[in-house]
Amino acid sequence: ELGNELEPARTSLEDAVDIMRGCVHKLQSTGGFDIDEIERAINPLVASVMRNKSAMAALLRMRAVDDYTFSHAIANAVWGAILARQLGFPPKDIDQIALACSLIDIGKSGLSPELLAQPQAPSDEQWVLLKSHVDKGLSLLADNGVVNRKVVMALETHHERFDGTGYPKGLAANEIPLYGRIAGIVDSYDAMISERPYAVARSSYAAVQEMQKQAGVLYQKELVEQFIQAIGVFPVGAIVELNTGEVGVVVAQDANKRLKPKIVLILEADKKPRNQLVIVDLASQDDGGAATLSWWITREMPKNAYGIDPAKYFL
Repeated sequence: ELGNELEPARTSLEDAVDIMRGCVHKLQSTGGFDIDEIERAINPLVASVMRNKSAMAALLRMRAVDDYTFSHAIANAVWGAILARQLGFPPKDIDQIALACSLIDIGKSGLSPELLAQPQAPSDEQWVLLKSHVDKGLSLLADNGVVNRKVVMALETHHERFDGTGYPKGLAANEIPLYGRIAGIVDSYDAMISERPYAVARSSYAAVQEMQKQAGVLYQKELVEQFIQAIGVFPVGAIVELNTGEVGVVVAQDANKRLKPKIVLILEADKKPRNQLVIVDLASQDDGGAATLSWWITREMPKNAYGIDPAKYFL
Protein backbone atom coordinates (compact mmCIF):
# COMPACT_ATOMS: atom_id res chain seq x y z
CA GLU A 1 0.00 0.00 0.00
CA LEU A 2 1.06 3.55 -0.73
CA GLY A 3 0.90 4.65 2.90
CA ASN A 4 3.08 1.74 4.00
CA GLU A 5 5.73 2.45 1.37
CA LEU A 6 6.08 6.20 1.93
CA GLU A 7 8.49 6.04 4.87
CA PRO A 8 10.78 3.34 3.38
CA ALA A 9 10.74 5.32 0.13
CA ARG A 10 11.54 8.56 1.96
CA THR A 11 14.46 6.94 3.77
CA SER A 12 15.83 5.44 0.54
CA LEU A 13 15.50 8.78 -1.23
CA GLU A 14 17.28 10.75 1.47
CA ASP A 15 20.05 8.15 1.64
CA ALA A 16 20.40 8.35 -2.14
CA VAL A 17 20.66 12.15 -1.98
CA ASP A 18 23.47 11.93 0.59
CA ILE A 19 25.38 9.31 -1.38
CA MET A 20 24.94 11.02 -4.76
CA ARG A 21 25.95 14.39 -3.30
CA GLY A 22 29.23 12.84 -2.23
CA CYS A 23 29.68 11.14 -5.60
CA VAL A 24 29.12 14.39 -7.48
CA HIS A 25 31.53 16.32 -5.26
CA LYS A 26 34.18 13.64 -5.75
CA LEU A 27 33.59 13.69 -9.49
CA GLN A 28 33.87 17.46 -9.68
CA SER A 29 37.05 17.57 -7.60
CA THR A 30 38.93 14.51 -8.87
CA GLY A 31 37.24 13.48 -12.13
CA GLY A 32 36.56 10.04 -10.68
CA PHE A 33 33.57 8.21 -9.25
CA ASP A 34 32.82 4.87 -7.66
CA ILE A 35 30.18 2.94 -9.62
CA ASP A 36 29.52 0.74 -6.58
CA GLU A 37 28.58 3.82 -4.56
CA ILE A 38 26.15 4.94 -7.25
CA GLU A 39 24.58 1.49 -7.31
CA ARG A 40 24.32 1.63 -3.51
CA ALA A 41 22.28 4.83 -3.92
CA ILE A 42 20.11 3.61 -6.78
CA ASN A 43 19.25 0.00 -5.87
CA PRO A 44 17.05 0.83 -2.84
CA LEU A 45 15.12 3.30 -5.00
CA VAL A 46 14.44 0.56 -7.53
CA ALA A 47 13.38 -1.82 -4.75
CA SER A 48 10.87 0.79 -3.58
CA VAL A 49 9.52 1.21 -7.12
CA MET A 50 9.06 -2.54 -7.36
CA ARG A 51 6.98 -2.54 -4.15
CA ASN A 52 4.91 0.53 -5.03
CA LYS A 53 5.78 2.80 -7.93
CA SER A 54 3.61 5.70 -6.74
CA ALA A 55 5.33 6.37 -3.40
CA MET A 56 8.77 7.17 -4.77
CA ALA A 57 7.33 9.08 -7.73
CA ALA A 58 5.20 11.24 -5.42
CA LEU A 59 8.13 12.00 -3.12
CA LEU A 60 10.28 13.00 -6.08
CA ARG A 61 7.70 15.49 -7.28
CA MET A 62 7.20 16.97 -3.82
CA ARG A 63 10.75 17.30 -2.54
CA ALA A 64 12.71 20.52 -2.93
CA VAL A 65 15.58 20.24 -5.41
CA ASP A 66 18.70 21.32 -3.58
CA ASP A 67 21.06 20.53 -6.44
CA TYR A 68 19.72 19.76 -9.91
CA THR A 69 22.87 17.82 -10.83
CA PHE A 70 22.39 14.89 -8.51
CA SER A 71 18.63 15.32 -8.00
CA HIS A 72 18.19 14.87 -11.75
CA ALA A 73 20.39 11.76 -11.69
CA ILE A 74 18.28 10.26 -8.89
CA ALA A 75 15.01 11.18 -10.58
CA ASN A 76 16.13 9.74 -13.91
CA ALA A 77 16.90 6.45 -12.17
CA VAL A 78 13.43 6.33 -10.64
CA TRP A 79 11.56 7.25 -13.83
CA GLY A 80 13.66 4.72 -15.73
CA ALA A 81 12.81 2.01 -13.20
CA ILE A 82 9.10 2.89 -13.36
CA LEU A 83 9.06 2.67 -17.16
CA ALA A 84 11.08 -0.57 -17.19
CA ARG A 85 8.70 -2.06 -14.62
CA GLN A 86 5.76 -1.05 -16.81
CA LEU A 87 7.41 -2.70 -19.82
CA GLY A 88 7.81 -5.96 -17.91
CA PHE A 89 11.61 -6.09 -17.68
CA PRO A 90 13.04 -8.62 -15.22
CA PRO A 91 14.42 -7.15 -11.95
CA LYS A 92 18.07 -7.42 -12.97
CA ASP A 93 17.41 -5.41 -16.14
CA ILE A 94 15.39 -2.82 -14.21
CA ASP A 95 18.39 -2.27 -11.94
CA GLN A 96 20.57 -1.85 -15.01
CA ILE A 97 18.22 0.62 -16.71
CA ALA A 98 17.97 2.68 -13.52
CA LEU A 99 21.75 2.79 -13.21
CA ALA A 100 22.11 3.76 -16.87
CA CYS A 101 19.56 6.56 -16.55
CA SER A 102 21.31 7.91 -13.46
CA LEU A 103 24.58 8.30 -15.39
CA ILE A 104 23.44 9.87 -18.66
CA ASP A 105 24.34 13.46 -17.69
CA ILE A 106 27.54 12.66 -15.84
CA GLY A 107 29.52 14.48 -18.54
CA LYS A 108 28.04 17.81 -17.41
CA SER A 109 30.40 17.66 -14.44
CA GLY A 110 33.10 18.72 -16.88
CA LEU A 111 31.23 21.85 -17.95
CA SER A 112 31.37 25.30 -16.39
CA PRO A 113 28.93 25.71 -13.46
CA GLU A 114 28.22 29.21 -14.78
CA LEU A 115 27.15 27.78 -18.13
CA LEU A 116 24.83 25.25 -16.50
CA ALA A 117 23.30 27.86 -14.19
CA GLN A 118 22.87 30.80 -16.56
CA PRO A 119 19.26 32.02 -16.83
CA GLN A 120 19.36 32.93 -20.51
CA ALA A 121 19.27 30.62 -23.50
CA PRO A 122 22.73 29.40 -24.59
CA SER A 123 24.48 30.98 -27.55
CA ASP A 124 25.47 28.85 -30.56
CA GLU A 125 28.98 28.49 -29.12
CA GLN A 126 27.64 27.55 -25.70
CA TRP A 127 25.24 25.07 -27.27
CA VAL A 128 28.21 23.25 -28.81
CA LEU A 129 29.77 23.04 -25.34
CA LEU A 130 26.55 21.72 -23.82
CA LYS A 131 26.31 19.01 -26.46
CA SER A 132 29.85 17.94 -25.62
CA HIS A 133 28.61 16.48 -22.33
CA VAL A 134 27.84 13.25 -24.20
CA ASP A 135 31.46 12.72 -25.26
CA LYS A 136 32.70 13.88 -21.86
CA GLY A 137 30.39 11.37 -20.21
CA LEU A 138 31.62 8.52 -22.40
CA SER A 139 35.19 9.38 -21.47
CA LEU A 140 34.33 9.39 -17.77
CA LEU A 141 32.69 5.96 -18.04
CA ALA A 142 35.77 4.57 -19.78
CA ASP A 143 38.21 6.21 -17.36
CA ASN A 144 36.33 4.77 -14.37
CA GLY A 145 36.00 1.25 -15.68
CA VAL A 146 32.31 1.27 -16.62
CA VAL A 147 32.17 -1.10 -19.59
CA ASN A 148 28.56 -2.33 -19.45
CA ARG A 149 27.56 -1.90 -23.08
CA LYS A 150 23.92 -1.05 -22.38
CA VAL A 151 24.87 1.61 -19.83
CA VAL A 152 27.33 3.10 -22.30
CA MET A 153 24.74 3.07 -25.12
CA ALA A 154 22.15 4.79 -22.94
CA LEU A 155 24.53 7.67 -22.24
CA GLU A 156 25.71 7.81 -25.84
CA THR A 157 22.22 7.99 -27.36
CA HIS A 158 19.94 9.67 -24.79
CA HIS A 159 19.82 12.85 -26.90
CA GLU A 160 19.10 11.04 -30.16
CA ARG A 161 15.52 11.58 -31.30
CA PHE A 162 13.07 9.30 -33.07
CA ASP A 163 12.83 11.54 -36.15
CA GLY A 164 16.61 11.79 -36.53
CA THR A 165 16.94 15.37 -35.27
CA GLY A 166 18.95 14.50 -32.14
CA TYR A 167 22.67 14.35 -31.47
CA PRO A 168 25.50 13.36 -31.61
CA LYS A 169 24.92 11.03 -34.59
CA GLY A 170 21.42 11.88 -35.79
CA LEU A 171 20.18 8.33 -35.31
CA ALA A 172 16.49 7.66 -36.00
CA ALA A 173 13.80 5.20 -34.91
CA ASN A 174 15.17 1.75 -34.11
CA GLU A 175 18.72 2.85 -34.88
CA ILE A 176 18.53 4.24 -31.34
CA PRO A 177 19.02 1.36 -28.87
CA LEU A 178 16.13 0.71 -26.50
CA TYR A 179 18.06 1.94 -23.44
CA GLY A 180 18.72 5.21 -25.27
CA ARG A 181 15.06 5.62 -26.20
CA ILE A 182 14.03 5.00 -22.58
CA ALA A 183 16.69 7.36 -21.22
CA GLY A 184 15.64 10.10 -23.65
CA ILE A 185 12.03 9.97 -22.47
CA VAL A 186 12.75 9.98 -18.72
CA ASP A 187 15.45 12.65 -19.08
CA SER A 188 13.09 14.96 -20.98
CA TYR A 189 10.17 14.39 -18.60
CA ASP A 190 12.19 15.11 -15.48
CA ALA A 191 13.75 18.20 -17.04
CA MET A 192 10.27 19.53 -17.83
CA ILE A 193 8.89 19.07 -14.29
CA SER A 194 12.03 20.42 -12.57
CA GLU A 195 12.77 24.03 -11.62
CA ARG A 196 15.86 25.17 -13.53
CA PRO A 197 17.66 28.55 -13.85
CA TYR A 198 16.30 29.12 -17.36
CA ALA A 199 12.90 27.40 -17.11
CA VAL A 200 9.95 27.27 -14.75
CA ALA A 201 8.88 23.77 -13.75
CA ARG A 202 5.86 22.49 -15.63
CA SER A 203 3.12 20.48 -13.99
CA SER A 204 3.21 16.76 -14.65
CA TYR A 205 0.02 17.18 -16.68
CA ALA A 206 1.63 19.81 -18.91
CA ALA A 207 4.73 17.64 -19.32
CA VAL A 208 2.59 14.65 -20.28
CA GLN A 209 0.76 16.78 -22.85
CA GLU A 210 4.10 17.78 -24.37
CA MET A 211 5.28 14.16 -24.42
CA GLN A 212 2.07 13.13 -26.19
CA LYS A 213 2.54 15.94 -28.71
CA GLN A 214 6.06 14.70 -29.50
CA ALA A 215 5.17 10.98 -29.52
CA GLY A 216 6.20 9.54 -32.88
CA VAL A 217 8.30 12.65 -33.54
CA LEU A 218 10.98 13.02 -30.87
CA TYR A 219 10.12 9.88 -28.92
CA GLN A 220 8.89 6.42 -29.80
CA LYS A 221 5.10 6.56 -29.59
CA GLU A 222 4.66 3.17 -27.92
CA LEU A 223 7.20 3.98 -25.19
CA VAL A 224 5.55 7.34 -24.49
CA GLU A 225 2.20 5.60 -24.11
CA GLN A 226 3.66 3.07 -21.69
CA PHE A 227 5.39 5.81 -19.71
CA ILE A 228 2.16 7.79 -19.34
CA GLN A 229 0.32 4.64 -18.28
CA ALA A 230 3.00 4.08 -15.64
CA ILE A 231 3.11 7.60 -14.14
CA GLY A 232 -0.49 8.69 -14.77
CA VAL A 233 -1.82 11.88 -16.33
CA PHE A 234 -2.61 13.32 -12.90
CA PRO A 235 -0.07 11.47 -10.75
CA VAL A 236 -0.33 10.55 -7.10
CA GLY A 237 0.72 13.57 -5.06
CA ALA A 238 -0.53 16.14 -7.59
CA ILE A 239 -2.51 19.08 -6.21
CA VAL A 240 -5.53 19.65 -8.45
CA GLU A 241 -8.41 22.09 -8.74
CA LEU A 242 -11.86 20.80 -9.66
CA ASN A 243 -14.67 22.38 -11.66
CA THR A 244 -16.36 23.26 -8.37
CA GLY A 245 -13.36 25.34 -7.30
CA GLU A 246 -12.46 22.81 -4.61
CA VAL A 247 -8.82 21.78 -4.28
CA GLY A 248 -7.51 18.34 -3.43
CA VAL A 249 -4.63 15.90 -3.70
CA VAL A 250 -4.53 12.86 -5.96
CA VAL A 251 -4.13 9.78 -3.75
CA ALA A 252 -4.76 6.94 -6.22
CA GLN A 253 -5.13 6.34 -9.95
CA ASP A 254 -7.36 4.26 -12.18
CA ALA A 255 -5.21 2.76 -14.95
CA ASN A 256 -8.21 2.55 -17.29
CA LYS A 257 -9.50 6.07 -16.60
CA ARG A 258 -6.40 8.20 -16.41
CA LEU A 259 -8.25 11.54 -16.23
CA LYS A 260 -10.29 10.32 -13.26
CA PRO A 261 -8.09 9.57 -10.25
CA LYS A 262 -9.12 9.32 -6.61
CA ILE A 263 -8.83 12.66 -4.81
CA VAL A 264 -8.98 13.78 -1.20
CA LEU A 265 -10.70 17.18 -1.10
CA ILE A 266 -8.88 19.62 1.19
CA LEU A 267 -10.10 23.13 0.36
CA GLU A 268 -13.59 24.42 -0.26
CA ALA A 269 -14.43 26.46 -3.36
CA ASP A 270 -13.46 29.64 -1.46
CA LYS A 271 -10.06 27.99 -0.81
CA LYS A 272 -10.68 27.69 2.91
CA PRO A 273 -9.86 24.36 4.60
CA ARG A 274 -12.71 21.88 4.73
CA ASN A 275 -14.06 20.97 8.14
CA GLN A 276 -14.01 17.33 7.09
CA LEU A 277 -11.90 15.72 4.40
CA VAL A 278 -13.79 13.89 1.65
CA ILE A 279 -12.38 11.31 -0.73
CA VAL A 280 -13.86 11.45 -4.23
CA ASP A 281 -13.30 8.68 -6.77
CA LEU A 282 -13.78 10.43 -10.12
CA ALA A 283 -13.71 7.10 -11.96
CA SER A 284 -16.76 5.86 -10.07
CA GLN A 285 -18.98 8.67 -11.31
CA ASP A 286 -21.59 7.63 -13.81
CA ASP A 287 -20.70 9.74 -16.83
CA GLY A 288 -22.35 7.40 -19.31
CA GLY A 289 -25.93 7.50 -18.06
CA ALA A 290 -28.47 10.05 -17.02
CA ALA A 291 -26.57 11.17 -13.93
CA THR A 292 -24.71 14.46 -14.18
CA LEU A 293 -20.95 14.36 -13.74
CA SER A 294 -20.34 16.14 -10.44
CA TRP A 295 -16.57 16.59 -10.34
CA TRP A 296 -13.79 16.81 -12.90
CA ILE A 297 -10.27 18.20 -12.83
CA THR A 298 -9.78 21.61 -14.43
CA ARG A 299 -6.07 22.03 -13.76
CA GLU A 300 -3.06 20.77 -11.85
CA MET A 301 -1.77 23.30 -9.34
CA PRO A 302 1.89 24.19 -8.69
CA LYS A 303 3.81 22.25 -6.08
CA ASN A 304 2.96 23.45 -2.53
CA ALA A 305 -0.05 25.43 -3.76
CA TYR A 306 -1.97 26.97 -0.84
CA GLY A 307 0.68 25.54 1.46
CA ILE A 308 -0.63 22.00 0.96
CA ASP A 309 1.74 19.16 1.81
CA PRO A 310 0.39 16.18 -0.18
CA ALA A 311 2.30 13.64 1.92
CA LYS A 312 -0.02 14.31 4.86
CA TYR A 313 -2.93 12.75 3.02
CA PHE A 314 -1.48 9.40 1.93
CA LEU A 315 -1.59 7.63 5.29
